[in-house]
Amino acid sequence: MEERANIRMLTVDSFTDVPFSGNPAAVCLLPWEFPEHLMQPIAREMNLSETAFIERINATDNFARDSHFKLRWLTPTCEVNLCGHATLAAAAVLLNEVGNVASEVTFSTLSGKLKARREGDKICLDLPLNTPIPQGVEQDAAIQQLVLADRFPIQEVAFSAATKKLVVRLPDNVTRYGHACGVPQCGSSLIM
Repeated sequence: MEERANIRMLTVDSFTDVPFSGNPAAVCLLPWEFPEHLMQPIAREMNLSETAFIERINATDNFARDSHFKLRWLTPTCEVNLCGHATLAAAAVLLNEVGNVASEVTFSTLSGKLKARREGDKICLDLPLNTPIPQGVEQDAAIQQLVLADRFPIQEVAFSAATKKLVVRLPDNVTRYGHACGVPQCGSSLIM
């Protein structure tokens, strides 16, 4: 017979103290070594942008008294390397809901060790700094075409080797809906 136990699941609205606002994330406290193949179906069932899975490092660890845990983030379709709002949600669950006595908790993640600590009634996160390296804008015609540089003049391009992300900075007066550039719109979507 398969051993079953209850898993504590919470939905946390990060960056707010107002219910049903902020940025929601599901948080799952895994009290034992949980079968990995069940994490993705749980994240899919929760159907939020991310579900944070907090795991104990050792079988004898306790969510209320220990200060080092594993943390993973899964979307409904895949695992991601880092999620700020779900990390904040996980820390809030440990420090506020569970009542963890540590002044600081450390999460071992795919992005390295992340720390969360109490600062008054707030939680402060130490996230990795993945400094991007400036790139030559004028040399890269592909980037110019990608962001329609004739309509959106590129101010700066940088690449983060750690995250493998390209950052393209547009003028400050350009919004994500293109208001400053006269781009045709439909509702709140940008049409290009």
